[in-house]
Amino acid sequence: MRKNDYIKTIRAMHMPDDMRTRILHRMAQENTKEVPIHRMRRNKKKMAAVLVAAAMAVGGSAFAFGGTAISQIIATCSASADYTSLPSAQQCQRDAGFTPALLQSFDNGFAFKDGVIVHNQEQNEDGQTVNKYVSLEFDYQKGDETVSLMQDSGAAQEKETGRCAAQKDGVSYYETTKTEKYVSDSYQMTEQDRKDEASGQVEFNVGQSDNGVETVQYHGINWTAGGVHYNLYQMNGSLTTVQMLEMAQQITAAAD
Repeated sequence: MRKNDYIKTIRAMHMPDDMRTRILHRMAQENTKEVPIHRMRRNKKKMAAVLVAAAMAVGGSAFAFGGTAISQIIATCSASADYTSLPSAQQCQRDAGFTPALLQSFDNGFAFKDGVIVHNQEQNEDGQTVNKYVSLEFDYQKGDETVSLMQDSGAAQEKETGRCAAQKDGVSYYETTKTEKYVSDSYQMTEQDRKDEASGQVEFNVGQSDNGVETVQYHGINWTAGGVHYNLYQMNGSLTTVQMLEMAQQITAAAD
């Protein structure tokens, strides 16, 4: 199965670590079936979807925007690619309200494949929308591998997540790695599963997979520069931290 066919929006959302660790479902509507966002990303050409990140924060906390606690983020995008070639700065400004970093290709050979426009709504505990913003996600491909770049400038400005992996020219780059397991709602967790979840080594999500259990390795670099937040990531990819940092710094340089 291919990963990079739908928006993995939640990866780029600005929220504290405690909230992120308790994301319950990544889901969308396909007729009457609930399908997790991770699953839907693989079927971007198949259907449109509304993504609901139903977030439960540890200890009942949530992050604030303008003094209002945000407990849910809803993101929508087209089922098909909005961009099949690299858009211009003017086009992005019209579509998203900001100018992203625009690279046709990276020095390591990854080249622009396609892109989508993501419309986000941040909602409070009463379901009221308190903030709207647009993200842009570009996919870059090299052979059978894809790396995705999410960019936005309108989300609630929270700290970057993960460990600081590098600093250059006043910009700090943060690395996030995690293992996710997507299981059926009837899956019985083993003792080892419970230990892995308690330790934070593995995040379990209820969803659909071809063989009942699907393990996904997430690796990303996120940072903020010039008022734009960036998240460069792979799912089950082979790029090393050094390679991703080189790409991230190339993105920052392109945005200057």
